[in-house]
Amino acid sequence: MRGIILENLNLEAESLDKMSVSIVIAGGTLTKQKDALHKAYLAKNKEMIRFIKTYPDSPVSFDAVSQISQPVPILQRDRLESL
Repeated sequence: MRGIILENLNLEAESLDKMSVSIVIAGGTLTKQKDALHKAYLAKNKEMIRFIKTYPDSPVSFDAVSQISQPVPILQRDRLESL
């Protein structure tokens, strides 16, 4: 499933069934940033920090910082400590 931010954008897709692999062809600044943030997150290196530094005033960066700064739930914390 692909998340899209409600804004002015044009998508290109082969069919309505394949919207998860659609491409933003016009507009959609925040949606493009969200896609770039997702790629940075999957890279598992400092790409996410670079993204936030590149777009410091973006609501997408703000959301990423708020998600990163949330404390780790107790169950996951126990699992991490056991490693």
